[in-house]
Amino acid sequence: MRRDKPLARRVVDGLPSVLWFVAGLEWLVAIAVAPLLVFPTVRPLWTVGGLALLAALWLLRWAVRREPWPVTPFNGALLLLALMVPVGIWVSAVPEITVPEAVRVLLGLIAFRAAAFAVRDRRSLILAVLAFCLLGTLITTVGLLGARWASKVPMLSVLGGRIPRLIETLPEDQGTPGVNPNHLAGMLTLYLPLALALVGGWPLARRVTASAAAALLPSVGFLGLVAGTLLLTQSRSGWIGGAVGSLTLAAFAGLTARKRWARWL
Repeated sequence: MRRDKPLARRVVDGLPSVLWFVAGLEWLVAIAVAPLLVFPTVRPLWTVGGLALLAALWLLRWAVRREPWPVTPFNGALLLLALMVPVGIWVSAVPEITVPEAVRVLLGLIAFRAAAFAVRDRRSLILAVLAFCLLGTLITTVGLLGARWASKVPMLSVLGGRIPRLIETLPEDQGTPGVNPNHLAGMLTLYLPLALALVGGWPLARRVTASAAAALLPSVGFLGLVAGTLLLTQSRSGWIGGAVGSLTLAAFAGLTARKRWARWL
């Protein structure tokens, strides 16, 4: 009669599977610590603890899954960015402002790494894009309800003034209560090409499915929210960035087109 394995042996045998599973939860931990890294000085000890937990997960993933960092075409640029962060802190005249910004840059690297590991197929890509758009909608809504609109363009200033200002202050305002329109515009320049691609991409598909057609309406709404808010910011650098991003998107679309004349154009 075969005896069952002792409990200690079963635990030891199952430990690699457990560690493999825990290492795969990096994306969940990244989401959990993201609010701490957005406002790192509000709970500095918690922020340090969140970074330490992520570092431990990174080492665990390296040891268990042999994945120190996702292999992507952007790794060279990301390495250069990471190397410049301590340089920026060193040369800064106001480190009390620069250090929290550096933590937010680190959050960008954490989010990139988690997304690159989590997105493995078309389904996970769709879920990641959806989550990214929902995050952009949340940030844009906070910006609309908390921004102090500029008065550069009278018509846009009037429109901005009609939006109720329900958010008076945010953590780490640094003497400027509410949302800075220029900061908001910088975020929106990242989302504008994506919103344009979501609206313009589905009619170019080989086969228009019912699900793709149903996604058109929220895509148009998202584009209107992003483009309209970017316009209200009255940020010239934001407008230029949005225009350049949109033109770059059009250029890539042309370069990958099947028509030769479109590629040349």
